[in-house]
Amino acid sequence: VGQNAENLPYLVSRIVAEGHTVGNHTHRHINGWKTRAGEYVSDAARAAPYTSNSLFRPPYGRLTRRQARALIVAGYQIVMWSLLTGDWRKRIEPEKILLKIKGGDIVVLHDNAKAEENLKILLPRILSMAKAKGYRVQALLPTPST
Repeated sequence: VGQNAENLPYLVSRIVAEGHTVGNHTHRHINGWKTRAGEYVSDAARAAPYTSNSLFRPPYGRLTRRQARALIVAGYQIVMWSLLTGDWRKRIEPEKILLKIKGGDIVVLHDNAKAEENLKILLPRILSMAKAKGYRVQALLPTPST
């Protein structure tokens, strides 16, 4: 989220310096279904200086076809997910989430105050389980333009 990156530039710099990627999730974490296309794309553009690539994941997974087309024309690569963990919920069952993960999944975890405690439980377990099953864990990287 661009606002977070704007408020914590040292953290974004550290994330990138440690070899991680930073994608775009709009500046204000806005819902595409409740926002006009022009405003939505402008909000994504406002977050762009804080990213390290062209990856874009729409907040809540909600965007319209018009927004999607405009983002693609602007050079973004839209990424959705195959497993939304629900890590922001107070009562999640990590074991149930682990059972749902399959090779090739794109798993969404959140790095916010609501999800912090669950993230501390889930992430190490997901990484350990993936390694035990022989899965390769990697960050998404934009597809090279041709």
